[in-house]
Amino acid sequence: MASRPTLAKVALTAGVSKTTASYVLNGQKKMSAETTRRVKEAARRLGYRLDASASGLSRGRTQVVGVLTGKTVTELVTGSNSLFWLRLNDSFVQRCSEEGLVVAFAGEDRAQALIDSGVDTLIVLGSHGLEAFEGLRVPFGLPIISVDPIPDHDNVQLSYDNDAIAALVAGHFAEQGASHLAWVSAAGSEAVFAILVAALTNWATDNGMDFSCHVYDGLADVQASIHEALDAGADGIFAMCGTPKRITEAISDRGLSIPDDILLVMQSEGAIEESMTPQLSNFSYLGTEAGITIAEMCVDVVKNGTHPTQLDLNFELVARESSLRTD
Repeated sequence: MASRPTLAKVALTAGVSKTTASYVLNGQKKMSAETTRRVKEAARRLGYRLDASASGLSRGRTQVVGVLTGKTVTELVTGSNSLFWLRLNDSFVQRCSEEGLVVAFAGEDRAQALIDSGVDTLIVLGSHGLEAFEGLRVPFGLPIISVDPIPDHDNVQLSYDNDAIAALVAGHFAEQGASHLAWVSAAGSEAVFAILVAALTNWATDNGMDFSCHVYDGLADVQASIHEALDAGADGIFAMCGTPKRITEAISDRGLSIPDDILLVMQSEGAIEESMTPQLSNFSYLGTEAGITIAEMCVDVVKNGTHPTQLDLNFELVARESSLRTD
């Protein structure tokens, strides 16, 4: 049986001292880009991993999951007209607690302190510019779990199958007779949903459906975006993080009815759509389920030392009266 790769062997392979290799792999000291590259490349090639139990004793690690947010958790939750982050946070923290893990939150300005405190894994909530990670000293092998890829780090990518989402949502509109699908969302969300928009564009092109994008700047502008979509000829609207009442009122103001004239699907996590008249169809990223899934992966990472490269998350479309024309 082959012996476990040692720090000394990593140092020898990289052509550096054992101390230098330790500095690089533990993130204790900033080394040159070339030295860092050689040491990490040697560690990956040899299959070297930090001894979690040993490093835990030296760095105070106590089964802590770090959560990095671009804003405060409150701002992240309340800054969107979606309950996704609220539900994800709630279920994530609860599931971690049930498994004996401590969850520590920090903003970007406290990211290094959070890492230095000895977290076993780092969850990145929301979108962050790559500059937020450029100066961080991150121990080799510390899994960073995020939606966006983070170069030069051991990234576990959270993934929604956007091609499957596009086929599900746009396919539903097509089945119900829509010929022009409009995607409506808040200004600034284009980057967040860029992959989804590209997938919707491709699906529409491949299936002979017109597709257009419309963004609104603040809730007061939602109705103007809906009118813009209708002026473009949309007979199907996929609205992201909007306010249902404002959207339905904008359609009604044009003398149009749902679903006879306009098909409507809301992206949402709440139950309000079911209580409206007509009942609104909604697409959900399943925040509660996502939180549990991510937490269970963290448990596996912390307790069993696993290191996945990707975690696929689920989604669903609940079709109600607002997007149904046929039985």
